[in-house]
Amino acid sequence: MSFAFQKPRIRLSTTFSPETSSLLYKGNDFELEFDSNESVNKFNELFKFLEMGLALVELQAEAERIGYSKDELDDILHALDDCRLLTEVQQTSNEGMTGLELAFHLEDLYFNEWKPKDGETPLTQLFLDGQPSTEIITGWSFEYYNVTKLAHDAIISLVLPSHGKVKAQAVDFYNEEYRHDKLMLKSLQALGYTEVEIESSIPLPATLALINLLAHWGKTDPLSYMASLFIYEGEVSDYRPYTDALRNNGMPDEFVHGQEVHNDINVDGGHGFESREFLSLIPFVSNEDIKRVEFNLRRLIETERLVHEQIMSYYQSPQVSIPRRLNVTAQSEITPYTAAFQSVGSIAELAVNAPSQLPKYDSDKQVADHFIFTGMNLLASVLPRVPDANVHKLSKYFVRFNRHASSEELFENIHVADEKLNFISLQVLEASYKNPMIGLFLYKTVIEQLFSFDASNDENDGVGKLERFHEELTEYFTSIPGALSETEMYYFHSQIYVLNQALSQLEK
Repeated sequence: MSFAFQKPRIRLSTTFSPETSSLLYKGNDFELEFDSNESVNKFNELFKFLEMGLALVELQAEAERIGYSKDELDDILHALDDCRLLTEVQQTSNEGMTGLELAFHLEDLYFNEWKPKDGETPLTQLFLDGQPSTEIITGWSFEYYNVTKLAHDAIISLVLPSHGKVKAQAVDFYNEEYRHDKLMLKSLQALGYTEVEIESSIPLPATLALINLLAHWGKTDPLSYMASLFIYEGEVSDYRPYTDALRNNGMPDEFVHGQEVHNDINVDGGHGFESREFLSLIPFVSNEDIKRVEFNLRRLIETERLVHEQIMSYYQSPQVSIPRRLNVTAQSEITPYTAAFQSVGSIAELAVNAPSQLPKYDSDKQVADHFIFTGMNLLASVLPRVPDANVHKLSKYFVRFNRHASSEELFENIHVADEKLNFISLQVLEASYKNPMIGLFLYKTVIEQLFSFDASNDENDGVGKLERFHEELTEYFTSIPGALSETEMYYFHSQIYVLNQALSQLEK
């Protein structure tokens, strides 16, 4: 299935060399095959019209005049789009762009800038070289199964608040994705695992972070969620080496078939164009939103690379059991909040860097304002879900943070916050959707590591407000009723792990 272009145009700065029969774009060389010099000259003439951004009917007329049939032109457009060399011409503005323009812009960033620069991960290279172990293949499949299983939550989060054509598109997408996890489950059953073992498997912390990102965007940032779909749902050029590696490793045919069926459904359904289809329904995207979506997409890619890294480090160890699971008894144990939160010590003690090497931001107004804004969003998320008599003690800080956040200066500050700090804040917010107490505790622990609280800070500035809130949270957690289940304890520890990694990347 191909995307229905209305005004296809070759990407700006793309050149065609008749001498070498190749297209050049951003340092990437795309060699074309021609059966004669006449074919080269025909394409060279067509290329000039592709640079103009003509309406499709006009382009078809020019192509026919040159000597191309409609089907031949469709094949050329499809091949160019596979190389991400086409874009759709739309009305543009200095203040932003249309949703469809954004879709093509993000594809360009991903395929023609980020991927060539990042290179393949060691995990991907293992599959490309046909050398993954059975443990790596199995571990990857379990992680992929969990992403697929939990994707339904993110999609339904997009469906509920949507309306009009976007809602209809979201419902269609949900229906197409429904029960895809069952395909992956059946594939894993071919390896001898039972349905209970597969469904109770626990993803790696980075996989959970990836799922959290998508679920968080589905709830709070549909634009970022819609923009991310092309990365996971499309045609995968290196999928054949992947299935070849499975067969060469001696994996059962039923297992390989299950992997292929899922991919074929995505390809045949044109799921690689879901971002285009969704975003084409958005008439205008501001420059501010564009920057946010770019940042989020980059963060998603970094998280995916971390997933690959953890798969390599975890599943290559001979001591690990597959699948990952909790030792849940018939009566799952619960851990009181106070004991649960004491069980991990401080994040800094667990981080790769020593506590003294973590940067302190006492004099950095921008960073303090950033975490004031994070705290305001956190409280907005958790207050309606905290059935505790002392909740009013926390609610007053929402009012204080909201007043502090009303200044234009704060919004200028939060927009320039470091990307790594943004990642930390969003992980805290995402955790709060799962469990409000976990979100509050993670926030408390992060700010106590990044700021010096010694009762000498001015109550009217950002750090002073954070210090007062930290004191309130510390007191709150000493007496709060309730407990975490074993599953929630695992989730809590996984979030601690993700924040450890993020904090260890901060530099003074």
